[in-house]
Amino acid sequence: MLGVLCKLGQFVDRGKQPYGLNLAKMFSSILLKRNFDSVGSWHVRSLFLGMMHFQDKYNEDLERLQRCDIHYLTPDLRIIPFCAFNVIPEWYRDRIQKKFSIPVEEWEKANGQTLEAGLYRGLMRRGKPEAEMGCALSEMHKAAAEANNDNHKGVELRNSMAGA
Repeated sequence: MLGVLCKLGQFVDRGKQPYGLNLAKMFSSILLKRNFDSVGSWHVRSLFLGMMHFQDKYNEDLERLQRCDIHYLTPDLRIIPFCAFNVIPEWYRDRIQKKFSIPVEEWEKANGQTLEAGLYRGLMRRGKPEAEMGCALSEMHKAAAEANNDNHKGVELRNSMAGA
């Protein structure tokens, strides 16, 4: 792992990376601390792109289904590989949706709010107090917001020094 961390610098153009981003430090934190905060800091600053060949009932590959590493968790706590969930919709997706879905109106009545009011983006857009933002208050999101603010301050400082 140390060798991987040492070689990481060869693949990063430090002139183009965002201010304050240190990939080696982030990866070493993940490998050494082995906790969710370390992994969370990576996820806040990265974008995962995943691609796979779509399977259907005519080209189902059982070996690939066994290796699938993206999963759905159903309301009855079953774990179903993403690669299998849509292969034959009648087996998983359609049955699960039929069994657990409810009309929007019924959900809104049961929860005492509109669906739009409960969306994260809806809360942020309407300027709700932080106490009502739920997951937006996690330590990971706070750290990301602080890092973003620090980055903007650093850019402003560099710009003001360059103009002086």
